[in-house]
Amino acid sequence: MSWGNVELDRMVDLADENVSQYDAPPLPEFALGKASFQIIGPKAAAEDLVPIQALHDLYNEHFDRLKLAFEGRERARLQQEAELKANPPKPKNITLNYWRTETPASTTGGSK
Repeated sequence: MSWGNVELDRMVDLADENVSQYDAPPLPEFALGKASFQIIGPKAAAEDLVPIQALHDLYNEHFDRLKLAFEGRERARLQQEAELKANPPKPKNITLNYWRTETPASTTGGSK
């Protein structure tokens, strides 16, 4: 199972730039309510759909808890961003050690 993210508008723009055609696939209409999925293309074997259905069942069963956890993480992220904006970290002093790895060429004329 894998997921992908394609920006359809960007793909059309990219095809236009390269003088080619990109026909975006039609987006399926999803039912309102519980999470669901649709297989577009050849029919999948039932055993191949088990992991996908399990994820949807988990999501549907624990939606309220998952939503609450997401909202908590989002609040913490916004608070951390505000804290960093109000009190940015001070740059650290660094010590840079360096050395030459080759002998420099002579600066008193070259040999013929």
